[in-house]
Amino acid sequence: MSNVAYFVVPVAPVPSDGGESMPHTRQDATLAIGLLDNSKNNARQLLDLIAEGVRIHKPTATFSFAAKALASKAAPDAEIAKLKEADVVVTAMAD
Repeated sequence: MSNVAYFVVPVAPVPSDGGESMPHTRQDATLAIGLLDNSKNNARQLLDLIAEGVRIHKPTATFSFAAKALASKAAPDAEIAKLKEADVVVTAMAD
């Protein structure tokens, strides 16, 4: 048995050009956040914690929740439609 441990740090490199930004489509300055539950254990709890944390720092943020029935299947169109107006979507891949 080897005494060596390997760690993978899941950090993406920052684009050198600053990346692209999407303009807000709403007239107000609120932040719309979509939260997609992939149906794994603890996913919804993780998303709820994220929403609570964001509300502390950005009380005017709005949230849209959507859920997949099965983690191994694509989200139905009706659920994806709930996220259409979001500026950003966070998905929980918890276990």
